Amino acid sequence: MTENGTSPTVLRRVSGSVAHSPVFARGRRVWEENSKNFRRPLTRWEKLICGGYIILEDYSVGEFPPRYEDSQQTFKAEIDYRTSRAGVDEQKAFEAGMRKPFWKGEYGTSFLRKFADAADYMQSVGIQPGQRLLELGCGAGWMAEFFALLKYDVTATTISPFDVRDAQRRVESVEAKGLSCNLRYVASPMEEVDDHVMEYAPFNGVYVFEALHHAHDWRKSIRAAHHCLCDGGWIFILCEPNVAHTSIAYRIAKLSNTHEIGFLRSDLVSTLRNAGFKKVRVLKNRLHWCVKPHWIMAQK
Repeated sequence: MTENGTSPTVLRRVSGSVAHSPVFARGRRVWEENSKNFRRPLTRWEKLICGGYIILEDYSVGEFPPRYEDSQQTFKAEIDYRTSRAGVDEQKAFEAGMRKPFWKGEYGTSFLRKFADAADYMQSVGIQPGQRLLELGCGAGWMAEFFALLKYDVTATTISPFDVRDAQRRVESVEAKGLSCNLRYVASPMEEVDDHVMEYAPFNGVYVFEALHHAHDWRKSIRAAHHCLCDGGWIFILCEPNVAHTSIAYRIAKLSNTHEIGFLRSDLVSTLRNAGFKKVRVLKNRLHWCVKPHWIMAQK
């Protein structure tokens, strides 16, 4: 029974009936089209009605909220992301990753502003160029490259060996300009990063940008990051989605077969403290309304 005494079975039946009612007919059609083409452009209304339909339909059969129980399945889905999305050409996906953050419009300028904020936060706690940084979930590696150009010693990790292969071109690009570059890319799940990068440790800072929510076990990932830091080092959780993201991004999670969740701020803070971080500071969005992203740093 739920808190108000309603049977979950009854709620599921109601959800299924609503999902298949005329109210969500447009949502069903959009979902069918979007399932065949990941890049199908959607209006805000279409995203809302389509997402609502999927959540109601999956709740009716017990699949929402999502449960991610198999770590190997999660890891494989992340590695296969580039080729698993219907209607997405692998070459274009590669080019998008390598051009990031210089994407057209608001996305590109937003990435650049967020990088500048991240660099400022690091320097505000005394992490200066020349010191060691570790990135979790670097993807195609653009942020690590930027920090390396600021003369940090950067080790960037990603679960995908294909990302490591492609990101290595960033190292070659910097070297081709005749610049010194303390930058390396290592294949590792976030949960096991302390098993793969200790030859470069200890680190003065560990950061994760818009990636922690893709980890199979984000709590384990934070503990692993703690092991990699020097005493007094800092972890930076940058622009990670709030709890509403679990519902908002459910359509994308279904299309890409990847791990998309949002965080309660209280869960992030308690996990950081339980992992051994002594100081925890909220950097942005103190009034977040369960929607605005989390920006948090914590000191070992």
